[in-house]
Amino acid sequence: MLNKLNRQILTLAAGALLLTAPMLSQSAQAKRAEGGHPRMERAFKDLNLTEAQKTQMKALRESARTEMEKIFTPEQKAILEAAKKEGRKGDRREVMQSLNLTEAQKTAIKALKEKQRQSFEAILTPEQKAKLEQKRSEMKARYGNRKPAA
Repeated sequence: MLNKLNRQILTLAAGALLLTAPMLSQSAQAKRAEGGHPRMERAFKDLNLTEAQKTQMKALRESARTEMEKIFTPEQKAILEAAKKEGRKGDRREVMQSLNLTEAQKTAIKALKEKQRQSFEAILTPEQKAKLEQKRSEMKARYGNRKPAA
């Protein structure tokens, strides 16, 4: 019964992904095609990263993506791939909820994100870190505890 319900939820989630795919902007799709990540680029835009820092950031993102893929089941990977093909990567919260992650997966993802954040910050100069912290404070003031839409 529960398995059947999970399948129905996954089917509904996949259908929702297909229906809302056109909402992703063309520029975001273009940036992703070039290997960039629009949200990350917005966050680091004003930090004046050097080319070496940009290269390091890209390598860290790719490494984190590889580690993240190890956490997901084949079924979850299929859902993520379908979302990616349909341009739904921008609505991460909804896509992640559709995966029905286990507590162990949630813990592993949280740890990986924290590790990635620390690695990114280790690349920054003290001035860049201060500027990033200022941006975070502004975001918290603007959005509170909720995360802004991608």
